[in-house]
Amino acid sequence: MARAFGWIAVVVVLALGGGVLLWQAQTREQLRQQVGELRQQRDQLARLREENQRLAAGLPSATDLERLRADHAAIPRLRAEIEAARERVRATAEAAQLAGRFEPGSKILAADWKNAGTATSKATLETALWAAAGGDIEQFAGCLLVPEGRIRERATTLLESLPAATRQHYSSPEQLVAFLAIRDVPLGSARVVSWEEIQTPSSSVQVQVQLSAPEGATKEVILRFARQGAAWKMVVPEGAIARYAAMLKRPVVTPRK
Repeated sequence: MARAFGWIAVVVVLALGGGVLLWQAQTREQLRQQVGELRQQRDQLARLREENQRLAAGLPSATDLERLRADHAAIPRLRAEIEAARERVRATAEAAQLAGRFEPGSKILAADWKNAGTATSKATLETALWAAAGGDIEQFAGCLLVPEGRIRERATTLLESLPAATRQHYSSPEQLVAFLAIRDVPLGSARVVSWEEIQTPSSSVQVQVQLSAPEGATKEVILRFARQGAAWKMVVPEGAIARYAAMLKRPVVTPRK
């Protein structure tokens, strides 16, 4: 009986020992796996640090960022400067093209008249002729100047004397004069006889120009130009206002819309 218990004890001890060995083996395997995972995480962390350092090295510094912000803020100003430079180049090119036009002795056919702006007296003369030839009252009026004082008062009185239905078509004395004068411009050619500076308190020049109709009839007129701000305008004389006042005693045809 004692021998049987002895064998049982041996078996139990062996079983326990085997269980311990198995548990130790499993534990070692788990530890080995954990160590492997920790090594992988360590290697991954090292790679991430290297990548972070590489990216950080490529980032702009605070000084670089400030310079980039300043450059970005300067873009609108630089664009405006470039556009202004282009406009100056364009204006210079146009001025060079128009330099010989409407000089004394030059003759320009109506078909060659163009919108030359109002930067010079010669340009305003051509623009006024071009607008009149095309029936453009708005552009023609933009080339005219009814002087302040008695002449403008008479022109304003003339405008206000028109029926309301007619008066509504003209927002200024210049527009009324443009409508009445546009029919007086022959559509053949213009030949400049002379330009002359006029000694007045303000900048002023006058031109003697021969206007020809397509059928050959000609007339010579003397036109005066004065500077108004950056533009030159054709000055409407008092005699023209008186003539148009007499004309308006007859029925006036309102402009077409």
